[in-house]
Amino acid sequence: MDRTSWLTVVLVAACSVAAGIGAGVRLFSSMPPLTYVTIIPLSVVIGVDLFLGWRVRAAVESERVGLDRSQLSPHTIVVVLALAKASTMLGAVVAGLASGYAIPLAGRAGEVSAASSDLPVAIVLAVLGAVLCGVGLLVETWCKVPPGD
Repeated sequence: MDRTSWLTVVLVAACSVAAGIGAGVRLFSSMPPLTYVTIIPLSVVIGVDLFLGWRVRAAVESERVGLDRSQLSPHTIVVVLALAKASTMLGAVVAGLASGYAIPLAGRAGEVSAASSDLPVAIVLAVLGAVLCGVGLLVETWCKVPPGD
C-alpha cells in the first residue's frame, strides 16, 4: 500500500473548504448549532491512531513483526495502516469543512449571536481535523515494515 500523497490531501481539503463555505452561506439558518461535544469523537480517533501507531512502531523497531504469538502480525500492521489512511482523509475533510464553514461565520459573528457562538467550535474542529490529518500521515510512516517482513 502506498503512502497518501500530499496532493491528494490538499485536493480533498480544498474541495471540503469550498463545500464548507457553501454550507455556511446557504444553509446556516437551517443548520443546528455546533457544540463542543463534536470534539470528543475526533479526539478519540486521534488517541486510538497514536496508540496503535506507537505499538506498530515499537514492534517494527524491535523487529517483533511476524506470525509468532509474541510478534505483531503483518496483517495487524496493514489494518493500522488502513486506519491511518482513513484518518488522514477524514482529517482533511473535517479541517476543510470546518474552516470553510468558519469563513462566513466570521463575517456574521458581529450580527448574529448563533454565528458568534458557532465560530469558536468551528475553529477548534478545523484545528482538530488538521491534527488528525497530521497524525494519520505520521502513523502511515510508522507502519513501514522493512522488506522481507
